[in-house]
Amino acid sequence: MYGYAHHWSNAMTREENFVEGSCLSNETITDWYSYCREAVVTYQVDKQESKGKIGGPGKIVQIDESKFGKRKYNKGRRVEGYWVLGMIENGSEDLRLEVCPDNVRSAEVLIPLIKKHVADYWKAYDCLRDHGYEHLKVNHSDPDNPFVTSDEPTGPTTVRTTVTTTPPEKFHLGTEKMNWYGTNVYCQRNNWKLLVLDSAEIQKEFEDFIKRKNLQNLNYWTAGNQLVDMKTWHWDLDGPAFNYTHWAKGQPDNYKGSQHCLQLFANSLQWDDCNCEIHMNFACLKY
Repeated sequence: MYGYAHHWSNAMTREENFVEGSCLSNETITDWYSYCREAVVTYQVDKQESKGKIGGPGKIVQIDESKFGKRKYNKGRRVEGYWVLGMIENGSEDLRLEVCPDNVRSAEVLIPLIKKHVADYWKAYDCLRDHGYEHLKVNHSDPDNPFVTSDEPTGPTTVRTTVTTTPPEKFHLGTEKMNWYGTNVYCQRNNWKLLVLDSAEIQKEFEDFIKRKNLQNLNYWTAGNQLVDMKTWHWDLDGPAFNYTHWAKGQPDNYKGSQHCLQLFANSLQWDDCNCEIHMNFACLKY
């Protein structure tokens, strides 16, 4: 137990034995370490009180799976017991543990458990990127960087997983040009909405997003329009009136009396009123 508490390996425990000569077998040390781990897990599961989520943008969360329970006939690999999912943020002592229901470790089980504790590799881990996480494998054979490796480590790996939480993309760019009406239908079918820029903050977010993708040389539809009364500018057909604007100089001008939908000028991404029937690029707001 002293060796376990000081994070000694099996070999070091044998070397640091107080009795002269080798009297502890590897199996005995492994059994004692397993017992200590199970005691810690049992206590933690019973006593843990979650205080919000761990992780966040730029944070790293270590995630590990282990099975706890008795070995069949007290020898060989452990085959009876419960699979436990452990999560802890680097530099923190806030450990989170979850018992896998019915010992199932599929994506349907593990992803909700991870999302329960980790802020916005079994096969279950393959889809972490779809949920806003970045998956990095573990390579204990690398002495310089033993924990985090690339997706294709060369040394032996374990099922322990390291994830860095990165916010999922807020915007989705349409793949083909459409008129203003078609863009609304497209976004709504995907449970999104056409781009709403109702504050300076969201305007800058979108500008930064477009510049990262080097696509600022295109025009984009937004949800802005005055189709309800042809006078007042609103977001969506039934949304709020504008309380923030970023019009280009001289806009809106309702050229020829037919410009009732809001586009973003290429490059400057300033606002301009435009004929709703024109086909152009667009962006959906995902959340």
